[in-house]
Amino acid sequence: MSEVKELIVFAIVIFVLALIIVPVPRSAMILRMRREGEFVANWSDVHTGCGTPKLGPNVYRYVCEIESTRESLDENGFILDNMEVDAYFQSVYSARVPAKSCERIAINAVEHIRRMLRDPLRVAVTIYGSPQAGLTAEWQAQVDRDVNEAAELIGDFFSRVSAVAKDAANEARKQRAKTRGEVTMLRQLPNNMRNTQLQSDGSYGLD
Repeated sequence: MSEVKELIVFAIVIFVLALIIVPVPRSAMILRMRREGEFVANWSDVHTGCGTPKLGPNVYRYVCEIESTRESLDENGFILDNMEVDAYFQSVYSARVPAKSCERIAINAVEHIRRMLRDPLRVAVTIYGSPQAGLTAEWQAQVDRDVNEAAELIGDFFSRVSAVAKDAANEARKQRAKTRGEVTMLRQLPNNMRNTQLQSDGSYGLD
């Protein structure tokens, strides 16, 4: 049972340290913004590219999702003016440039939009190379990953504690069953041996 106690104490210590070390989001209220639209990419080279690109104008659809907290609103009370999201896509790909993959378009958009925000929790951009297929790039604040990792670590420790406690309980039940069996055997001895007692080595001796 000492091993169980040690694991329980260790798990509690890990949990307390996680609460102290890992920053917790300042608000339980999550704000989610979604902006979608289309933009025209003017490709100068289509050796590779998103979807089935062709030279000249190509129309792509995008979906942008942003998560933030009320503490991260700007001076006007917005997460971000959603027109700025659309303006990014319209301006970046208006010039004639070599075609980019859907992955590169999405990654670049996430990195740019994230820099436009105040302490966002999540930014995701999906680019559709065709009506049937889309590619999503997603960024999450480090605090979310730290909390998830800490929770997994704590859960692992409590699982270990539960397993050890279960084994200890089973062993205790076996020991009790063994003791009851020995007592039963003692009671079944002949009358002239009723005054015997069970020795520490498991043998019987006379009082």
